[in-house]
Amino acid sequence: MKRKALIAVFLLGAFQVLFAQEDAGKVKLTDLEVPSSPAFMLLDVGPTVIERPGTAKAFALGIVNSVSENGGLPQNYAVEFTPYWFFRHPELSSLKYLGYNASTDKQNIFSNIPKGAFSLAMVQSKDSMLSTQNVSFGFRTNLITVRRRSDIEALKTANVMLVTKMRDQQQRLFSDPDILRLRLDDPILFEQKVRAFYAIEELNNAGEKNQVAEVATRRPLFALDVAAAINMVFREEEFSSGKTGRAGVWLTGNYAQPLKSKTQEQENYLNIYVLTRYLNDNMGSKSINSWDAGGKVELEFQRISFAYEYIFRNTETENTFRSSGEVQYKLSSSLYVSGAFGKNFGEKRNLIALLGIKWGLNTGNELVLPE
Repeated sequence: MKRKALIAVFLLGAFQVLFAQEDAGKVKLTDLEVPSSPAFMLLDVGPTVIERPGTAKAFALGIVNSVSENGGLPQNYAVEFTPYWFFRHPELSSLKYLGYNASTDKQNIFSNIPKGAFSLAMVQSKDSMLSTQNVSFGFRTNLITVRRRSDIEALKTANVMLVTKMRDQQQRLFSDPDILRLRLDDPILFEQKVRAFYAIEELNNAGEKNQVAEVATRRPLFALDVAAAINMVFREEEFSSGKTGRAGVWLTGNYAQPLKSKTQEQENYLNIYVLTRYLNDNMGSKSINSWDAGGKVELEFQRISFAYEYIFRNTETENTFRSSGEVQYKLSSSLYVSGAFGKNFGEKRNLIALLGIKWGLNTGNELVLPE
């Protein structure tokens, strides 16, 4: 009876210490998307018009510059916020993050809708007559995500491995008689010992946690995003000259085919994208409606991707197209550089020769529980 009472007191103290380390056992999702801003894409100034659907980081900064303008100094900037990641989600498990309900064994293909992102962009242009400032506002969210059954099963397995290891560490801790006695003899030293134990175990669990995070952030079989944006045009830096320039709404679909490699821990992908977009343009003397339709093919490796996109634009006055290639390099999970070359829409000033930087930040709330 005395030993049982001692263990009960110990468990109460250990759980109090563990509760103070509320992120213990949770898995960090670091490899989230750093997409181009819809506010950029609306004005066709980014390296790509067709962006990969997915869950974005909490904050992203984009800088795009034409290599032939502004003396090499960038003048086009965008910021994007994903409000979902500015709050804690203590009940979010890795399987729920994938939209999978373990009790019903079904996917919720609409589970990513709350993870929408808002963006703001500032784009400057100048011709021989005057300068123009564009301030654009955009929004995107993932409408549909369909996961592969094999990825869900792989995540289940990774979860079991992590949970098994965590249970084993609890048993080792609770069976240590020396630490049991410290709970009553020296509570301060007891707390230090328990905290040190969990700190070491967090390091020991790194491999299993990384496996859960890797599977959770794999490309889905199919994803469909919806985005919308609008911009205001100002002439010669005069606020009174402001007017609505362009507004648009579009859908982007993505099919991702894994390219298996026995020597790589993470998968490579062949991505196929389709885009349809409606635009209302008031840049000139009259309002013009247009429709865009096109696609992109991308080879995505762990650090570098190569893509080609073609988009046809049908307007009330003429038809035109955009044809360009893009190379993107991943410096880290938060920093990307890209370059694009090709032909933009229209017949004048239609050279695409762009360099871009995308930088993303996490808030620390990108955590999921093993299930």
